[in-house]
Amino acid sequence: MEQHAAGIILVTPGGSVILQQRDRSGVEQPGKISFFGGGCEEGETVKESAVRELREETGLDVSPDDLELFKEYDVTAHEGRHSGATFFVLRGITPEDITVYEGEGVVMVCSWEDVQGHPGIASVARQVLDDWFNS
Repeated sequence: MEQHAAGIILVTPGGSVILQQRDRSGVEQPGKISFFGGGCEEGETVKESAVRELREETGLDVSPDDLELFKEYDVTAHEGRHSGATFFVLRGITPEDITVYEGEGVVMVCSWEDVQGHPGIASVARQVLDDWFNS
């Protein structure tokens, strides 16, 4: 079964990216550092999914109009299933704006150099960050 997912690139006023330290069990790529987001529910657009996931995972209550489209990816999800992932950008967010309801906390990434040598960054997140910092 294919499922589409939404990911959100949270960007601080200074240009850093806020990521999530994933839970250690019960999720894809446990313990890895990745973006906030998740799968679309039945009847939901990918942008609606992004808004819902932000609210559920961070407490941020945003409008779909606040999200800028960044890029779409074709990824291999859990158990080899293929999934599309659409990433959006939300600017002007600080770690203080976020209450983490899922995962183990937030991680700041300031530059591509922070990403390159970091072993804890999930594979899809690494690709998105590469595209983000080099765009």
